[in-house]
Amino acid sequence: MIPNLGIIVPYRDRTDHLNIFVPHIAAFFSRAAKEVGGAIRVKIVEQEQGLEFNRGFLKNIGYNLCKGSCDYVCFHDVDHIPIWADYSAPKRVAPIVWYGAEKIIDPRRVQVTHDLAKHFGGAVLFNKQDFERINGYPNGYWGWGYEDSDIRHRCLVLNMPIERRKGTFQVLPHIHEGYDDFGNPSAINIRNRELFEQRFPSSSFNEGDAYRTCRMEEDGLSEIEYSVLRRAAFPSPFTDERGIDFEIVTVSIQK
Repeated sequence: MIPNLGIIVPYRDRTDHLNIFVPHIAAFFSRAAKEVGGAIRVKIVEQEQGLEFNRGFLKNIGYNLCKGSCDYVCFHDVDHIPIWADYSAPKRVAPIVWYGAEKIIDPRRVQVTHDLAKHFGGAVLFNKQDFERINGYPNGYWGWGYEDSDIRHRCLVLNMPIERRKGTFQVLPHIHEGYDDFGNPSAINIRNRELFEQRFPSSSFNEGDAYRTCRMEEDGLSEIEYSVLRRAAFPSPFTDERGIDFEIVTVSIQK
């Protein structure tokens, strides 16, 4: 039996991207990856207005909402469009973004370069056992950045093998909140980097003591509190030939 796939998309204020992402994902899994994923459910988790955006929190909520109907999950950014990528069920944690994400230029001509060997953003596959073992994503990073670095280090702390798949993606243009108009780290970037370095100090990590400082047990999947405000089926695009279940869920979270 083919394992069922749950795709979790954290979302807010990206209507143009969502209108590209949904029909493309439907076409990709109807044609290029038509044998992958069994029954596929795409859960678009939308954060209500008011607080800073929190991608890690929304990913944990999405997992909680769809874990009963899938065998494994993919945490997927709405601005990453697969050209070719392997979404099959992983035996271990599997980041699948590689080509196309090396350098991203946002509309302000700010260039963001990723170290792909350490890159854990864009699209990452988890089996449910491993995701729950690391207590999911951290909830403590607000605004932009470092929740992906944090979850990678959670895997490293527990010596979980990482299977890096080199998929090809198109990254849609967007304003990168980690940098200002001149390419310097934004205040949000600096704040979240400091939090990350508190949780994973280099000396502590090298000595194998990072479990004590990273707050894995107290900040993550087991600690999420949220309210579901709305749930609605997302209109099935004409490109869907598999009967993929698209749902958008609007949630309220507290800081």
